[in-house]
Amino acid sequence: MRKKALYLVLFLFALTSVAHAATAKKIVPLKGTWNVTLNDSSVVTWEILTKDYVSSSGSSQIGYGIKNPGNVEFVIFFSGFMQAGYDAKNRYLYIEKAHADVVDYNDLPNVSLEELNNYYTTFLPVDDTEDDFSCFTKFTTEAGGLYPIKSGVRTSICEPDEPPCTGDNCTEPCAATKVLGADNPELQQLRNFRDSALAQTFIGKKIINIYYSNSASINAALDRSAALQAVARNVFKAAALLNK
Repeated sequence: MRKKALYLVLFLFALTSVAHAATAKKIVPLKGTWNVTLNDSSVVTWEILTKDYVSSSGSSQIGYGIKNPGNVEFVIFFSGFMQAGYDAKNRYLYIEKAHADVVDYNDLPNVSLEELNNYYTTFLPVDDTEDDFSCFTKFTTEAGGLYPIKSGVRTSICEPDEPPCTGDNCTEPCAATKVLGADNPELQQLRNFRDSALAQTFIGKKIINIYYSNSASINAALDRSAALQAVARNVFKAAALLNK
């Protein structure tokens, strides 16, 4: 009985971790460089994230970035609780505030939906698919929000040392490419494993989404550890053998 209880606890912990990681994707897909068009048609760049915050429940999430020109620090806030008050999902709140002043959601203005435009500008993804997107547009209201943001488009979702990618090309396994090399024929075997095995199950799809959403963090960890690269290389090779 104690062993069954232990297995149940481990199962629930794993399930909670997967659910939390999936929820946390609301902010993680913003990572990277964005060209943002303002109301006067001028263009600024956003660099997101320098770090990110996710509450223990995953409902409140914060992304941190820098706007140029001007080197202006800003925060993007996503609240699962606030979405219920909207007539559309996945709206993000933008506010220019120093990162040091925003540890968590308690450091942001807590206002009603009617007051949002006095503190934030709200934007929403265009063609939001699986919590990932490459462009956004301002949510149009009478006031339009505090900041003159009109729309934004991602310039690249890969790390600087990876080839830029957009659309369907962004499904490449960047971490595997880093470890195995871009010309390695085992990469195609890995893609086959992804598409014919993992992508055919619910859990497999979640694994794929988590993998790509965290590819930048994975690549950074690989850069810091030769031992981890060796382990990852063996894992990728073993997975490739399954579809040889």
